[in-house]
This record gives sequence, C-alpha cells and structure tokens, in this order.
Amino acid sequence: MDLEYLVKKNIKFLGICFFIVLIIYGKIFSIVLPTLINVFSPIKELDYDKAFSNERLITLKKRDKMNIFDNEYDVEYQAMNDYLYAYREEKRYKFYVKPEEIKSLDLHYSISYTLNVDGFKTNSIKPIYSYKYMLFNMGDAYLLAKVNPDFQLNSKGVYTGIFVPLSIGVKKDLQEKLGDNVVIKDIFTYEFDTIKSFSEFEESDLLILFIASIVLITIGVLLIRYLLNYRCHPTYKQLNKLGGEPKETEIWINAELKEIKGNYNNKVYRTKYWIIKRGLFKTKISRLR
Repeated sequence: MDLEYLVKKNIKFLGICFFIVLIIYGKIFSIVLPTLINVFSPIKELDYDKAFSNERLITLKKRDKMNIFDNEYDVEYQAMNDYLYAYREEKRYKFYVKPEEIKSLDLHYSISYTLNVDGFKTNSIKPIYSYKYMLFNMGDAYLLAKVNPDFQLNSKGVYTGIFVPLSIGVKKDLQEKLGDNVVIKDIFTYEFDTIKSFSEFEESDLLILFIASIVLITIGVLLIRYLLNYRCHPTYKQLNKLGGEPKETEIWINAELKEIKGNYNNKVYRTKYWIIKRGLFKTKISRLR
C-alpha cells in the first residue's frame, strides 16, 4: 500500500458518484425533455386526424341554468392541473391550428385574486386578467378557443396555443346560452388556450436541468483530470503544505506505509512520522511533531 493507492481509492469513489449522478441526470433529462422540445423546436400543426378521434369529441345542447359551478378556484392548482393534463402529441403540447371559420361566443370572463385571512375575504380591486371564448370551426370538429378580450382575426389564419382540459364551467355556460334547437356536435374535449404558455413550469425545468448539467460536468471534468494525473487530486496536493518537495515527501510516506502491519484503526494509518486518515473523497495527511 502506498499514497498512490490511497489517492486512487478516492478517485474510484468519485467515479461511483459520477455514475450515480449520471443516472439521476438521465431521469431529470427524460422528465424535462418535453420542455426542451416545446421551447427550442419549431411549433408544429396539430394532427387533426389523431386528435379528433371519436372518444375526444362531445356534443353540446341547451340545458337549464344550474348553480353548481363554483366560480372560485385555486389559480396555482388550476395551472398545475392544466400542465399535467394538457393534450400532447409525441411530448409536444404547443401547436398551431388553421380554422376554416371563427365564430364569436358571448362568453367573457375575468380573473381576480381573493385574499382569505381567518375567514375574511378581500377581492383584488382590478381583475388580474380577462379573456373570452371563440368557436373555431376546424372542418371535422369544433374548438373552444380561449383568447384575449381584444382578439383580432389573423390575416394568415394561423393561431398558436396549448390544449388544456375543457373547463366544466365554460361548458355549462355555453350550454345555457344555446338556443332551444341549437346543437353543437363534435366539440374537442380540450379547449385551445392561446393565452397560456406554461412559462413558469418551463423556467423551473430548465433551471433544474442547468444545475444538474453543471454538477455532472464538474464531477466529470474532475474525474478525468484525476485519472490522467493522480497528483492533481486534493489528497496529493496536501503534500505542498507539509514542507519539502512533494515527490520526496511521497517517497518518505510510502516507505513508512510499507513498514506498518495492522497498525490501523477505522481506516486510520499511523506511522513513525505520519497519520493518514482515509476518507471517501479525500484522504487527510498529517505530520507528527
């Protein structure tokens, strides 16, 4: 046993940590992959044939007004729910569509925050944001599109957005406004949200991936450096602080290590002039006075 052996034990453990981090990084990358695809790749047109399958189409007709829809909901919970259950095609959740016809619906909404302290509720003075719904005729199906109040028709007829689960409240409101003999068939069970971007989730995903990448690259660079030259390891660099030439000190320590037989306890080696404590990442070397 010599100093090189002890240093390489530390390097070996660093290598084990590298592969563990690599496995974790692979898991993180697979989770963040949809975000990478949607942020950095061009937005594609919705595959209408795939999306508008029979099980994803519903029919709406007039119904009596019912007061079973609670107009209060948790904004953060709703955002997370939309993100988790957004319609996806091959990890994509951002699409553009080209409707054949656009009809206006008398469905206008505004969102405001409510502060609830010990049962006392205070509403925000101004709405956080407002929106309305339009009906997109896609030929084979209809889309309920969530748009800004000042929505204007696009000259190119192309609209970009995210498909989130159709709001129960909006569906009921539309049913109440339909005429007695009006029936809308083949409505997609996801509403086309042209306002939402999922930016808050994308930023979190990218930050996590960035931190994981820095950790993986740092460990990888250190591992390669130590494998190429074990004398770059912090264990060996301690010799610079112990006086004399590091290589001469190494020879001295190696000579004393070869003389000890069983003179160790809990990975602590004691020679005539040195105490060496083995650690996972670094072995501490101390000189006896």
